[in-house]
Order: sequence, then C-alpha cells, then structure tokens
Amino acid sequence: MQHVLAIESSTDRLSLALQSAGRVYAFDGEGGAAASSTMLARIADLLSQAGIAVAQLDVIAFGPGPGAF
Repeated sequence: MQHVLAIESSTDRLSLALQSAGRVYAFDGEGGAAASSTMLARIADLLSQAGIAVAQLDVIAFGPGPGAF
C-alpha cells in the first residue's frame, strides 16, 4: 500500500491531500503567510486521520511555485 502526501502552497490557498489505503484525506484553507504557520499542524492532522506516521509516507509531492512555505 502506498501513502502519498501532496502539498500546494503557491497560491492564496493551502491545499493538502493524503492518499492512504484507498482513501483521500484533504485540507483546503487560507494560504499565503498563514500557510507557514498552519501547514505542519494540518499535515499532522491528515496523518492522524489516516492512522499513519510521517515515516510511512512513500511519496511527498509538492508545487514548487513561489509559495510562502
């Protein structure tokens, strides 16, 4: 089973998605400067919902744009 975390913070929205065990867990919220202060906590929430640890992630995908984080 593959666990994939996707991060997009290069716009005025913060979008996170975690695919695990055939399910998708997602967050969409305020981006910009707010993304820097909330992103890690939001990722931790998604991992908790899926019942996995960060060490179990197989892939981390991200948008390399000029985001705030």
